[in-house]
Amino acid sequence: RLLRADPYNDNAKWNLSQIYIQQRKMDQALELLKELRKRGENGKGIDVKIGLIYFEQKKFDKAIGAFERALKMQPKSYRIRYYLGTAYGEKGDIDKAISFLSQIPVSSPLYARAILQEVYLFKRQQKETKAVGLLEEGIKKKPHVADFYLALSELFRKEKRYSDAKEVISRALSLFPKN
Repeated sequence: RLLRADPYNDNAKWNLSQIYIQQRKMDQALELLKELRKRGENGKGIDVKIGLIYFEQKKFDKAIGAFERALKMQPKSYRIRYYLGTAYGEKGDIDKAISFLSQIPVSSPLYARAILQEVYLFKRQQKETKAVGLLEEGIKKKPHVADFYLALSELFRKEKRYSDAKEVISRALSLFPKN
């Protein structure tokens, strides 16, 4: 009703788009978000939301376009770089994906996720040696990330390096005895 009474109420459109997202009505949310972007409303991370919707719909080129617009507005955002890396990876442009993911610093809460995403991409390229090196580096920098140990032991098992896999699992169990 509010939008019928005031079709230019950007706050109402933003709030309604968020409700649509929660209700999984992505096409309706996307329509409102694109309308807000056209009207010059960029302060609420609209392009990031648009990119995430396109990513979920597997429209990776459109997601990348939205994330790149968002990165221009927030050039220091590691979150947007992570999204770009993931979208490029899903699209199959692995080198570009890795270039974005590798920009995530150790201090970022997204560091572990970025490393694991890079490992996944290296495995897709059958570059297990690079994946192993990346995980070993990740363990040195962030030794409390259990998923690094699990991924590394999986790679060692795949390469039939069973004693290395066992050592990594033993180290993980000593660090995370309740897991």
